[in-house]
Amino acid sequence: MKYLIRMKYAIFLFYFSLSLVYISRGQATDSLRPLKETLNANNKTNVTKYLDEKKWNDLFPHRYGIGLSDSISNNPDFYSFKAFVAASKIFPLFLSEGNDTIQKRELAAFLANI
Repeated sequence: MKYLIRMKYAIFLFYFSLSLVYISRGQATDSLRPLKETLNANNKTNVTKYLDEKKWNDLFPHRYGIGLSDSISNNPDFYSFKAFVAASKIFPLFLSEGNDTIQKRELAAFLANI
């Protein structure tokens, strides 16, 4: 039993030290940036290529926030098309690989899950 505990501890220390080596060499620092810092005006998205605000409202006519007055953040429609496009800019690989058919399938799969 003591042997197993020592083995688990040794494995933990190995992986911990390995992660410190990656971070010290700068190989994992990009993934450690805050999400807000990854959004800038230069990020592009293909969401608007396949979906517009009218289609979004047709897909989600009863989403939470429509017709509500939000006194805390003054944003009654949190799930708006504008918010979706802004969120998709944070993930630049979303709808950026493959041809139009593959990108449409990726968007359809994402919308089916949400």
